[in-house]
Amino acid sequence: MKVNHLYHVMSLLCVALLAVGCEKVGQVVNTECAKRTRAEGIMGNPTLKLTRDGSNIYCELTDYEVNCAYGDIQVLCKEKGNKLHITVDQGLDEIVVNCSCPINIYFSIFDTSLDEYQLTLDGKEIGIASFKEHHVVLIDLRTLEIAHEEGFEYPLKAIDFYAQETFLYTDLDPCIFFNNFRDRHYLSCSFRNFRLLEGYTYINATAELDEDGALIITILSDGSPSPDYNHFANLSFRIVNYEEKPYHLKLRQTVGKMNEDGQFVGEQTQSLYEGEVNFSPDSDNQSIPLSVPD
Repeated sequence: MKVNHLYHVMSLLCVALLAVGCEKVGQVVNTECAKRTRAEGIMGNPTLKLTRDGSNIYCELTDYEVNCAYGDIQVLCKEKGNKLHITVDQGLDEIVVNCSCPINIYFSIFDTSLDEYQLTLDGKEIGIASFKEHHVVLIDLRTLEIAHEEGFEYPLKAIDFYAQETFLYTDLDPCIFFNNFRDRHYLSCSFRNFRLLEGYTYINATAELDEDGALIITILSDGSPSPDYNHFANLSFRIVNYEEKPYHLKLRQTVGKMNEDGQFVGEQTQSLYEGEVNFSPDSDNQSIPLSVPD
């Protein structure tokens, strides 16, 4: 009986190790759909970006749709021959709600042995992810189109928007703060003491380049301006796929509303700042004071 009991315990241990998938997955970080504030519920185009660094693969799963009742997000992986299986465990218990929202998930897979894999995500065959000639692979999870660095343009954009209402102290003027995380290839942006509009239900941020290569950052919000409504928020977001070089920055605020299709329609735009910023390798943190009109 003792031998059988020991065998049973060892069997359960082996099953548990297999369930983990592989200890190759590092810490899993996600943006939490609750922290997408008033912008949640608007699904984007899900993508998976894989960046090869030696034997490790850094993974960015953006606009991944989860149930709003999700728990602790975990990522499981299994390498078998030339096949790499990635599974996202949403941590759902018995409670599942009639609500979905997009989140971004970041994780690393360590000690991968091949330069090319037949990739499977959540049991779905994705295609061949090859690092033989390129170290970055971008996969459109909606169309399953796989692109590499050459022949594909990664657009500059703002992601991971988060807003938190706060109190404005008289000695703190509005400002926008940039932190250059060049090792992760993104800019961390903080807009401090942003004046909110009365009756707002939506707030978000976008970033793009215009035809002249200027960096356009726009804060989108609905609501009505009111001199008696002194509510403020700290906004944060990231800008990805930027170049480390000087930009002509145009910071704007657009007031509008959501239409029946769930799209934000701008009605009025005002300039909050225009000037030069430098995101060269020699520049790290930058803080720009703002004279935001009432």
